[in-house]
Amino acid sequence: MYWLAIDREWTNLSDLLSDIIPSVSKGKLLEALESLHWRSLIEKKSGSYSQQPVVMEYVTDRLTEQISLELIEGSSALHYFQRYALMKTTVKDCVRESQIRLILVPIAQQVRITFSPNRLQQQFQTLLTQLRSSSPSPLSGYGGGNLINLASHLELDLTGADFLI
Repeated sequence: MYWLAIDREWTNLSDLLSDIIPSVSKGKLLEALESLHWRSLIEKKSGSYSQQPVVMEYVTDRLTEQISLELIEGSSALHYFQRYALMKTTVKDCVRESQIRLILVPIAQQVRITFSPNRLQQQFQTLLTQLRSSSPSPLSGYGGGNLINLASHLELDLTGADFLI
């Protein structure tokens, strides 16, 4: 459901399979999609899947709340932040703009409201350290890219930040 909300348009099975971390089998994903379709939580058309606008809005809100909470509380796992892209680079410009407006901006606003500018910079460094030490591998998720996109949107100083693992 989260990935369909992030994608914001009709998405085929292979795109969903490539997005999901940790990976799932094609059979399990198909089974889950069919179950959601049967319950009228998603729509299916020509082998692609999407959500009704009201469902997409609800799921997007839940995702942004979960990620904001992780970032604000300094959750050591960063489960949602690692597993879901705040924005995708390989989508149409209108979709990326929608992802920025509906996912990245609300998260950035929550973080900005919570932390003073100095504390925000410190929190960024803390998150970077957490991502670098995450297991099983810091490269197995979206956290690094999410952190760069979020820091850029918040206009944080990335000078000296080491994103190499």
